[in-house]
Amino acid sequence: MQKKLDAIGIGLSGLCIVHCLLMPLVVVALPALAGSTVEGVWGHALLLAIAIPVSVTAFVSGLRSHGGVRPSIIGGLGLLLMTSALLPWWTEAGERAITIIGVVVLASGHFINQRLQRFA
Repeated sequence: MQKKLDAIGIGLSGLCIVHCLLMPLVVVALPALAGSTVEGVWGHALLLAIAIPVSVTAFVSGLRSHGGVRPSIIGGLGLLLMTSALLPWWTEAGERAITIIGVVVLASGHFINQRLQRFA
């Protein structure tokens, strides 16, 4: 189960990166989407609300299975960065950058979690 959750977490991270990079182009191409909640703070919060339970469940399961704390720390840092992107002081570019960094860090935690599971 933990390996599946890590795979889902990595997949969601990839989708988040694609969203962060391509959505501005879509909004420019289709101005009607400019007010879309998927692009705004609500969309970010919704994606984060999905990422948190998937990630926490995968990391707790991995910790119980292989005992390695490193994936949980790395994944927690990624979630913290992603959450901090919701704070109001970020510019749009800053929010996008910190989100992408957080997503990459989170995906790294999932990847390490999967690797440790192979040796458990």
